[in-house]
Amino acid sequence: PSDVTATRVLQLYMWFLVTIGFAGIFYRTILSAFLVATREFVVDEIKQVNPTIVEIVMHAKDGNPMKYKPGQFIFIGFPDSKGLEEVHPFSLSSSPAGDRLTIGVKGLGDFTKRLNELSVGARAIIEGPFGRTSYTYYPRKEQIWIAGGIGITPFLGMARSLKVEDGYKVDLYYSAMSLEEAAFDAE
Repeated sequence: PSDVTATRVLQLYMWFLVTIGFAGIFYRTILSAFLVATREFVVDEIKQVNPTIVEIVMHAKDGNPMKYKPGQFIFIGFPDSKGLEEVHPFSLSSSPAGDRLTIGVKGLGDFTKRLNELSVGARAIIEGPFGRTSYTYYPRKEQIWIAGGIGITPFLGMARSLKVEDGYKVDLYYSAMSLEEAAFDAE
């Protein structure tokens, strides 16, 4: 016996959470094929930033750059690369002013450790952009950005999009376990 089995309100609450979870799984695995817009991109370059981090640069196959705000993220999968077909979320580290998308990825799991196996010309299927982590959503021109480890990537995208004439004054605090792990530190 537990509080959940003894209390009807908690039982209903747990069933509500389970139902929401299954609805999310159903939407993501079945309905998303019909309801979520995707775009096809092509891998241009795979840069090894440090021993555990790769930067992947891509262009839109149809030639039309993706419109997004700096700091947003995408879901991406590589359907023709064995073991990399499943979609995963990654922050965009490129500036929206350019015609190529860039993501920085730290090899922490089965999927991310294999991204350096991609080849130039590989197909990428992208959903998005998503998120509101962008300096453009906030009216103040003086901002403090705090990043840790590979969490620098959305801030990198925002920094790459800033122009002197925009008038922003940004203090960026970046923490990493070591200088070797401080990806993009020089930039």
